[in-house]
Amino acid sequence: MDNFFKTFRENFLLSGIAYGILGILILIKPEPFFNMIVYIFAAFFAIMGAINLFNHYRAQKQGYSGSQLTTGILLLVAALLILIFAKGLVSIIPVFLGLFILISGITQLVQELQLKKDGVARTGWFVFSILLIIVGALLLFNPFRSVLLVFQIFGGVLVVLGISRLLDFFRLRNS
Repeated sequence: MDNFFKTFRENFLLSGIAYGILGILILIKPEPFFNMIVYIFAAFFAIMGAINLFNHYRAQKQGYSGSQLTTGILLLVAALLILIFAKGLVSIIPVFLGLFILISGITQLVQELQLKKDGVARTGWFVFSILLIIVGALLLFNPFRSVLLVFQIFGGVLVVLGISRLLDFFRLRNS
């Protein structure tokens, strides 16, 4: 079971680093990244898919099973579809950003509610999850206004999500 939690912690570490680096780059140079965003998303999904497949393989060698195989395959298929339909996707990027932020906010909120049940309340992260949900919903309902500003906000959100994942990694490592 220790190897399972080690793999789980490593996912937090890797995704935290990936979110943080991508977010910082978007904050610094939003326009070139906006033009390349479709390819960045495809690469991100492909990398996360490969990580999930690798972790599935490692967990399977340890006798564990989980949803990492399915998640990995779905992420790789998503990366391929993004590449195939790249030109059309550029026009709907703000909608994807809003959806990503909304899903991240909901996921973070569910985690915070579970932590609250376990007696580990983190009010700041609870408020942050609500803000993510609001920002994601706003982007879904008004997707084409001020796209570069929205993109920079997305970069900032990625930085915060990266920090959150890294904090979770260190918290789980010490427990």
